[in-house]
Amino acid sequence: MQTIFEIPFFHYKINNWKETKKELLKEYSNSFLQKIENDKIAGGYLYTDFFNIVGTQEPPVYIRKTIDVLSVYIDKFHADFKSLDFVDKNFQRFTLNCAWFQKQEENMHHIVHNHGSIGFSSVCYIDYDKEKHSSTVFLSPYGEFTTGNTTYFQPEVEEGDIIFFPSFLNHFAPLNTSEDNRVIFSFNLR
Repeated sequence: MQTIFEIPFFHYKINNWKETKKELLKEYSNSFLQKIENDKIAGGYLYTDFFNIVGTQEPPVYIRKTIDVLSVYIDKFHADFKSLDFVDKNFQRFTLNCAWFQKQEENMHHIVHNHGSIGFSSVCYIDYDKEKHSSTVFLSPYGEFTTGNTTYFQPEVEEGDIIFFPSFLNHFAPLNTSEDNRVIFSFNLR
């Protein structure tokens, strides 16, 4: 048997998490979050600064600082991606396309969506309790072979983890049933 299609997924644990979390929460406190309450247009019920940032020429200072904090893991992702057999050996590096924070209070969620057809997206779990929160759920781009049903993948993550996945993958953030906020930082690389 041979597998004809593969979907790469990268998962890293951030070192020195206690200090890194302080830095990330400092930048999060500088963000311009707005409440979104629309399943059809904006993607669910959550707080995000995405709509304040998308389409801007230059990301705000707090976004640039957050990316700097995570740069070691972005570099590690690039090195690991370039080592895959199917990657063009002339490939150099993706560039940052957009980045944003997101907060889900109790009873908030983010509906099924994707981040476009090209590149990779990332989620860093900043304020996250694996006993109370659910990680991102990814939907397979093709059905299960014997039933045609949609299959999914939900990675086991903890606070301080960062994941990278192909932007085209449909995914969602399940309902936050906890009184504790779930805070993530996400970005797209094209």
